[in-house]
Amino acid sequence: MIERAAALAGSNTTDFVRSTTLAAAREAIRTHEVIKLTAEGSRIFVEALINPPEPNEHLRELVKEFGSDAGQ
Repeated sequence: MIERAAALAGSNTTDFVRSTTLAAAREAIRTHEVIKLTAEGSRIFVEALINPPEPNEHLRELVKEFGSDAGQ
């Protein structure tokens, strides 16, 4: 079946398998790593970047616990 598909695509089996596998890998990565936002979600996200909220008590406690260098 793979040989037939490769022939129909005008390719040899090795190149067909490589290109098909690469396309599947790209799709799997895209599915798991790309975040899609609605227009409203995009607006909220950008607004939070431009005007971040004040730290809440939980965040203040984390800074006390781990220090101001946490995550650097």
